[in-house]
Amino acid sequence: MKPEVDDAFLERFKETVDQAGGPRAVARGADIPERTVHNYLAGERAPGLAALKKVAVFTQVDLNWLITGQSAAPQRQTQKDFNTELMARIVDGFMKLYKELRIPPVPAELGRKYAEVHADIVAATGDPEEQFAMVKLAVAQHRKALAAPPSAETIGKQRA
Repeated sequence: MKPEVDDAFLERFKETVDQAGGPRAVARGADIPERTVHNYLAGERAPGLAALKKVAVFTQVDLNWLITGQSAAPQRQTQKDFNTELMARIVDGFMKLYKELRIPPVPAELGRKYAEVHADIVAATGDPEEQFAMVKLAVAQHRKALAAPPSAETIGKQRA
């Protein structure tokens, strides 16, 4: 059975792969099997967050844009703005939290959250030790947010 892959996402993914030199280049650069990249492009498989992160890092596109389309264009990040190790720790921390709480993660929502947390931490400090401590704080804050009862605003969004 073919997974449901959002057409808009598929277009962004295809654009990203094409601009990076095609499926073979992305497969090699992102350390993903070439057949898997072709399956993503054909909509046969939906990429997981780990694969999306690898593609975003290799192609230097904004992970949030790739997942959600939230930005004007595929804005390329400079290496100094994007910290791969920091993003890996953010993703790992949040995924462990969701696994521990037995809550199925929603990739688009988490993609936005990862990008937001990464940007906030990079803007706050360049010290790796402080950044990693801030990841733990962000995960703890998210744990509290998940445990909190839904607000009137959240309930209104669910009805809309």
